[in-house]
Amino acid sequence: MQENPVMNIRNSRKSLVLGCLLAVFGAALSSAADAACTQANMVGTWYSMGVSGDSYFGEMGEIDRCKLVVNSNNRVVASSSSCIYRDARGQFNYQVTGGTINVSSDCAVIGSINVCDSGYCNTIRIQYAQMARDKNTFSMVGYLTGDTDVVFFYKLVKQ
Repeated sequence: MQENPVMNIRNSRKSLVLGCLLAVFGAALSSAADAACTQANMVGTWYSMGVSGDSYFGEMGEIDRCKLVVNSNNRVVASSSSCIYRDARGQFNYQVTGGTINVSSDCAVIGSINVCDSGYCNTIRIQYAQMARDKNTFSMVGYLTGDTDVVFFYKLVKQ
């Protein structure tokens, strides 16, 4: 069976035009949907829930809940923030003593949360986090700076 050269040229042109239209439409849609983040998107009250534990021993035995208030200076407001964790021994509180949380124009979230538990203070470093398109949620991976084997996986929702 012989191929029709005219049909092949038409099909190639249709494919090229369709591909160009999809590329233009995709670029326009993604730029509209991914508006830049500003620090104003970070300001407010964030509620987190997640797990934490010791990655060296493979134990993710804590369930954590936090309320973090971030002001317009990127600071975690200690007097309005708190964390509760539950492990096999029961439920306990982290005293939040401060920290900073920033968001970049491409919506990457960086920062740290200072916490104390039974007189032992440390810092949760946000290692990787990305704010969602809605600017009201982000997921984060972090670690304890005093013991980098202790890791945190949180989902945060702005209220």
